[in-house]
Amino acid sequence: GVDGISVAMLLLSAVIVFTGTFASWRLQPLTKEYFLWFTLLSMGVFGFFISIDLFTMFMFYEIALIPMYLLIGVWGSGRKEYAAMKLMGGSAFLLIGILGIYFGSGATTMNLLEIAQLHNIPFAQQCIWFPLTFLGFGVLGALFPFHTWSPDGHASAPTAVSMLHAGVLMKLGG
Repeated sequence: GVDGISVAMLLLSAVIVFTGTFASWRLQPLTKEYFLWFTLLSMGVFGFFISIDLFTMFMFYEIALIPMYLLIGVWGSGRKEYAAMKLMGGSAFLLIGILGIYFGSGATTMNLLEIAQLHNIPFAQQCIWFPLTFLGFGVLGALFPFHTWSPDGHASAPTAVSMLHAGVLMKLGG
């Protein structure tokens, strides 16, 4: 599932994870747990960029969001719980949109290429499913006016998490 854009995003992710590891080397407390969640966040990002079907894409999207929530909520500073909670808002909209696309297309798999080749989602359904998926990805991509979590997330997150947030996660939403 790696194409020209994905390979660039994978390389960017690898560089940020590598440098983020060194930026967090002396983080206290719960160092092992922090690196466990940071690694899971990295796996979610890498998996998202190589997925070619809607199910694995959403699964890796959530695998990236849950550790991000915990990394900000536990190891962050300031209004960390508030910032972490605002990030989770778009997932439900994205899930409804993805399920609507799948069932509306009549596809037998969630493969993006198969769904695109079918060309049979009625326009009325497209008018429902597109805004939901746009909202779901717009929250993570910090698109206006869904960006209100991003400043709080950057300010509250540990250094490496903020690096991954700015460098990769917002592009994941895009």
